[in-house]
Amino acid sequence: MAGWHALAVLVPRPLARAVSDALVAIGATGTQEDLPPGVAPKFRQPWERGPAPRAPRRVLLRAWFSVRPDTAVVHAALDGRGLDEPRWTWQVEEDWAEDWKANFTPLRISDRLTIAAP
Repeated sequence: MAGWHALAVLVPRPLARAVSDALVAIGATGTQEDLPPGVAPKFRQPWERGPAPRAPRRVLLRAWFSVRPDTAVVHAALDGRGLDEPRWTWQVEEDWAEDWKANFTPLRISDRLTIAAP
């Protein structure tokens, strides 16, 4: 079964770029910043005035590896930053370009116009 070794670690926002760069340097094929668990996104409406909502102090940084690096290598890349223990999971590879079509319900606009997945 094809897939990715997925690493997730909570990182202080100011360190996110440096930690991301360190993970790419040891073989991550990509990284992503996400909201920490339990934190809802804060949106600002066009009519709202005043300061923008504050971003969370920490981000959940995710990284994907085709081959899981040695634990010592990961700890060396994250060392000295005061981070929580990274969490590893297995993520099955998905064909995003095709999978969305399975859940797309055709929308009939008129007798001559229907929006549907190819």
